[in-house]
Amino acid sequence: MTERGSRFLGGLAVMLLGFAALTIGWVGYASSTSALANAEPVDVTVLETNVTTVGSGTDLQYAPAITYEYEYRGKTYRSDSVDPGITTRAYPTREDARAVLEPYEDGETATGYVVPGKPNRSFLRKPTMTQRLASESGNTVAMLIGLPLFLLGLFGAITGAARLDR
Repeated sequence: MTERGSRFLGGLAVMLLGFAALTIGWVGYASSTSALANAEPVDVTVLETNVTTVGSGTDLQYAPAITYEYEYRGKTYRSDSVDPGITTRAYPTREDARAVLEPYEDGETATGYVVPGKPNRSFLRKPTMTQRLASESGNTVAMLIGLPLFLLGLFGAITGAARLDR
């Protein structure tokens, strides 16, 4: 293969890598934005709260654990999500994790939020802007890496293709 052909294919590969990173970041961001924007408040009954340990040794952290039940459009659901998303945030101290659970007492009613198109997805707290930025940092990094890679790959593919014609 000629150097020109290698440059073209290399540009395409980098462009595809950048596009993939950009897409992953955007889809993650758009999905969580949609879930937060469309979430409907619902009354939940707290069944159980406690703090669990995550990790071991010097990596030991604490996570709030909660189980609650809610009814949405005539059907009963059970969840354990404090915040929107699929991960449970861990905290450096047991007290920090306990503070998250402070508003929720076993057997009490609280307000939760349910995603209308996916009623089995719910959460108890709408994140603040700072919390949102922190949780979206992975998506932001993916987009910030993906865009320049895509543009660099596009440039490489275009210049490589232009040299193929000569």
